[in-house]
Amino acid sequence: MRLLRSLLLAAAVAHMLPAFADEDEVFEFRYRTDTPMGTSFPTVRTLHGPIPYDKPYSALSARQKEIVRSDYELAPGDEPPFPSNGLGSLYSPLLRTLDKLNSVVAAVPFSGPLLAVLNVSASGEVSNVVFYKAPEGAEIRNSLALTFMKVKFDPGTRGRKPADTEFLIDVNIGSCDSSVQGYSAAGRCK
Repeated sequence: MRLLRSLLLAAAVAHMLPAFADEDEVFEFRYRTDTPMGTSFPTVRTLHGPIPYDKPYSALSARQKEIVRSDYELAPGDEPPFPSNGLGSLYSPLLRTLDKLNSVVAAVPFSGPLLAVLNVSASGEVSNVVFYKAPEGAEIRNSLALTFMKVKFDPGTRGRKPADTEFLIDVNIGSCDSSVQGYSAAGRCK
């Protein structure tokens, strides 16, 4: 009888868990690179994190918005800048640019941290990119800056009006994967 009660209690608790799953949900962003010569299998980079990569800020849950807002000092009602089509619209061109540069400049290893601040204007355009950590070389940094400047953002707001704001990119580029800190837990090779 005790075993039956324990099983029923476990089943009831398991039934309630999906209601709390959104808070701990991990989303996956997969980027397929070109198929390397000599193989028929493309390289797949995977990012994982608590923010969906395919949703704009307005479509995020209250908890997800709270995670994004935690990196900013915002007044109630103000919003941070965010890629208009979701984080994937930022990370996909970033990884594509790095893959192209890697195939052209094979001597340059693209591993390590990439820390940059994007200045996002009140119109949602990236007006400037400041690199704090990035792969060496002006050509690489210029290519990355141009890539970031093509991404459309929903501007941040101050006093509930669009304002010039900053968007932080903190990415660790690995040899088989990229992992994103901040909005993402850790990337894993798959």
